[in-house]
Amino acid sequence: MPKVIRHALYHKVAQHNDLRQFREDFALATNLNLAFVDDLGQSSLGVVPLSPMCERIQSCDAGKRLCQRTCSQLLAAAKGQPACLICDAGLHEAAVPVLISGIVVGYLKFAGVASQCYRGPDLHRIEHLLTKAGIPLERLDLANGLAETRIVSPALLQAYLRILSIAAQQLALRMTSHLVSPSTSMPRIVEQACRAIRRRALTEDIHLEDVARECGVSVSHLSRVFHHAAGMTFREYVARWRAEHALHLLLEGDQSITQIAFESGFQSLSQFNRVFRAVYGKSPRQMRAERRRTQLLASAPAVH
Repeated sequence: MPKVIRHALYHKVAQHNDLRQFREDFALATNLNLAFVDDLGQSSLGVVPLSPMCERIQSCDAGKRLCQRTCSQLLAAAKGQPACLICDAGLHEAAVPVLISGIVVGYLKFAGVASQCYRGPDLHRIEHLLTKAGIPLERLDLANGLAETRIVSPALLQAYLRILSIAAQQLALRMTSHLVSPSTSMPRIVEQACRAIRRRALTEDIHLEDVARECGVSVSHLSRVFHHAAGMTFREYVARWRAEHALHLLLEGDQSITQIAFESGFQSLSQFNRVFRAVYGKSPRQMRAERRRTQLLASAPAVH
């Protein structure tokens, strides 16, 4: 996916009301500030409040550089799955990728928590690391900063990551719904193209050239306008529309996966598996198995 499209998708997610509401709910439930950042660690949603210890670290240029390096390492580790690491100040940072069409368009990220109270040798080790990084933080100031730091157990930290993973999947699904059911604010030819895709993509191998001819415009013009308005290529849109239809059949019916693949417009089972995994991060078989496990747990009698 070209960088310009990833950038456009990042901003579409960042502006989505569901993300705003989730960030507010997450803060109320966990007392943690959640950021949505791009692949450079930058946020278009304004400055996220820092923890007391993070404020101390970033009060100097060396501390800012340390935080930037830590953020880069974290996002590199979170390219395809949730990741968590501990910075030199003993603070945990965590990030969960938001994937659209199998491409990371942004990360849900929080930082500035610890898994334990640091004392004695641990405090001395952190002081040594910060001094080595050029951060002039005195022992008392360091101890006070860590004393004010929120303590989150490893189990609770993993629970937060699971919650963020679910939220990331839902955001991707919301974006799919938005992109396969475009609003009337889209250019007329893009609306027309999307209608053609929804009408024909499940029963035939639809091509950009055919739709451009139907819309009465050149292939290059439709391709360019479609990119700009939908935030993805024509072929990616077709794939997501088919995957969305397949997901509905997969979760609501009992048809075989092979039947679902061909009823959703895919030319082969291997193509279906590849596209579905790229869009939803798991295979059709895994998605169905997880759904069935969830249904079994929901229907199981409570144990008293």
